[in-house]
Amino acid sequence: MWLIWWDACGLFCFFFGEAVVMLSNYVLVKHVLGPWSQWNAIGIVNLVFFESIIVIVTIAHWRAMMVCPGVTEKNTATPADCKPNKDDPMWWTKPKRRYCKRCKAFK
Repeated sequence: MWLIWWDACGLFCFFFGEAVVMLSNYVLVKHVLGPWSQWNAIGIVNLVFFESIIVIVTIAHWRAMMVCPGVTEKNTATPADCKPNKDDPMWWTKPKRRYCKRCKAFK
């Protein structure tokens, strides 16, 4: 697990993101979905669907927060890897990949 607890900007973004998700969940369930459906069968189905989306969003936010952001290993790129293969008939549509000549990592 990778997480920095002492980064003030990261903590603010985390709490702000979670607060937005919780507030939107509260407002939509309490003030929109409840009065609109009056908790009939269709309203319950909509509630379950919406809550499953909220769970998926929360899990995605936590997974993005817990992963190491974009670290690449050194000496993984060669100039041959960065040029498109000329044997491929669509080679001209594929972009060239750039790499750092000092540490040999893809950019």
